[in-house]
Amino acid sequence: MFKFLRLVLLCGPRILWDYFAWMLRYSRHPERYPFEVRYAAARKLIVKTIKRFRLNMQVEGLEYLNSQKGPFVLVANHQSMMDVLVLVAISERPLTFISKKEVKKYPFVGRVMSSVEGSMLDRSDLRQNVAIMDEAERRLNAGYCSYAVYPEGTRNKDPNGPMLPFHPGSFKLAYRTGVPIIPMAEYGNFRPFKRKFNYKSYPIQIKIFPPYFKEDYLKMATTDFAPIVEQKVSDEIEAMKKRDQAYMDAKKYKQYPPDPQWWTVYLHNEH
Repeated sequence: MFKFLRLVLLCGPRILWDYFAWMLRYSRHPERYPFEVRYAAARKLIVKTIKRFRLNMQVEGLEYLNSQKGPFVLVANHQSMMDVLVLVAISERPLTFISKKEVKKYPFVGRVMSSVEGSMLDRSDLRQNVAIMDEAERRLNAGYCSYAVYPEGTRNKDPNGPMLPFHPGSFKLAYRTGVPIIPMAEYGNFRPFKRKFNYKSYPIQIKIFPPYFKEDYLKMATTDFAPIVEQKVSDEIEAMKKRDQAYMDAKKYKQYPPDPQWWTVYLHNEH
């Protein structure tokens, strides 16, 4: 309980200010404001908010993400809503998400998703899903933004178990547009929002892999390519679990984390 009270006291005033300063306007009428402006505002708030969560983030391969000159599709495993916040925090490249419609109702995250025009899928409405994918395709072709998708289709509620299978359909957006596909593995995001974990630091590991270009994947069907990416991400997650256990065994979670490099770079760029 103290953990969440501390977060409310530290983050609440800033979130409340931004809620009325821009979040309401951007989420209700995103078409009135450039995507880059909305993304920058959301990212600034997210970076300063999640820093209060005491995340000890180790990010590898960030250059593969931030060096992209055009749109891309990022595919990653999914552990919690912290995945969305962390990805926006580390990505200088404006991106949005394809997620289930229930996310829109989540406090803070729902407004942020609406501000960056996240695509909310209703799994029971096939026609709506087709329309959303068509719109995402138009945005990618126009260079409007990039997309992050979670091919598992839902949160993996067992962080100690195996990763859920990747659905081949999650890759169709990239196949239809020919944009680069960037795989990403992440582990540790399941802890910060759970009451039973009250640490001084929460280890989060992220690895971004080199992109696959259309010349790499279009020669394969999605049913053949999806397992390749799934195996790459799954193997890395298993390695992350071992490093995470070593972190816990050494009781490093009892130590406050240092400022990660991405945070230092962000502050430098802000000034």
